[in-house]
Amino acid sequence: MKRRFLSLVLCALMLMSAFLVGCGEKTDEEIINRIASEAKQPYTLAVWIPTNDTTTAEAVQAVEDAINAILTKEFSTAIEIYAIKDSEYEQAVADRLAAIQALTDGGAESAKSIMDTKVKNGDVTVIKTEGGTYETVYPEVMDNQLDIFVVRSKADMKKYVEAKQIASIQSHIDGLYRNLTKVIYPTFFDQMKKDLGACYGVPVNHVIGEYTLAVIDKKLADAYEGDISEAATLADLKEFILWAKTQTSVALSADVADIASADADTFTALQEAGCVGTSDTAAVRIVKGDYVDLENYRKDSYVIKYQMPVATEEDVYASILAISTFSVENALANPRAIEFLHYLNTNEELKTLLQYGIEGVHYQLNYAEDDVNLEHPTLEIISDDYSMNTLYTGNIYKTYRGEGVTMADSWITAKEQNLDSVPMS
Repeated sequence: MKRRFLSLVLCALMLMSAFLVGCGEKTDEEIINRIASEAKQPYTLAVWIPTNDTTTAEAVQAVEDAINAILTKEFSTAIEIYAIKDSEYEQAVADRLAAIQALTDGGAESAKSIMDTKVKNGDVTVIKTEGGTYETVYPEVMDNQLDIFVVRSKADMKKYVEAKQIASIQSHIDGLYRNLTKVIYPTFFDQMKKDLGACYGVPVNHVIGEYTLAVIDKKLADAYEGDISEAATLADLKEFILWAKTQTSVALSADVADIASADADTFTALQEAGCVGTSDTAAVRIVKGDYVDLENYRKDSYVIKYQMPVATEEDVYASILAISTFSVENALANPRAIEFLHYLNTNEELKTLLQYGIEGVHYQLNYAEDDVNLEHPTLEIISDDYSMNTLYTGNIYKTYRGEGVTMADSWITAKEQNLDSVPMS
């Protein structure tokens, strides 16, 4: 998809007319030179992401154009999307990095060095279009350039770090882009820094782990003369469970694997007392579930958060948007790759574009009859020509979780679950 990106510099013809009047009899060359001298250096970032098999090149191009209409206006930055089939993704990235490394080892000037020179020299190209407007030309992606890509495992992350093919973003999240540690679950950053010595990318926010819940029969609990309102462990529930055995066939339904080590002796004692079995109607059930399950159980049962979700290694490294050391990123002047990643993880419009494509083409928003202010639409996929896994396109809390659920409703529970979660030990 190599080609030049064009971005309107003086966005409206009305503004252009006013500008030209102010210029008097200045020639096109003089006008172009003036615009170029005042323009922010244009960047084009190569963004590599996994995609599903149904995605077409035409759809990717349409999404890319829509995204660039935003980025060129806001940041003087464009992107070129390399959408690689999920099953081929890791190999494609590895091949690209190896090819760039070979060029670098062979003495080729790096993409970053070339861009640094452009920045220092104010190398901006402006053209006059057939319509009479003046536009900035965005540079093509270079053969030895890869800016942003997705890392999907700790093993791959360590491999890229050791090969010095991935850049640390620690100075960014300690400085100008520290807000990322507030909008992204901080344990992800903390664990990466602990493992690797620094943060080497922006983790994608997603729902962490699952709860172990103690679901208690409400009628039996209300009939019990003791108090279990403050119970938090199986030991706290022991006397209730022993009493419940006199009232129902199965007092405790649980798998030993779900019992906390501190409650092991209590569980053994309850087994010996004949309280343990398997039943959906047991007085106490120890079950796994997410926050939605927790809320559903609460409708007709008392529920204890017996064990909180744990952020596992798989959670931390499930999806990290990383910046290649072969990027055109110019850290001294204006870092565009981290700027793009920050915007992607904090802006609903950009995240939704990269995830779901073009509204009215790839998806549509539907509104309930009682939503008179059109504030809570639900998303419906209408084409699979553009199909992405939301885990690989930035902060999942910044767009719709899926079809038929509003953006707000779909993520409230996920955020609550993450707030309850605990770091790896």
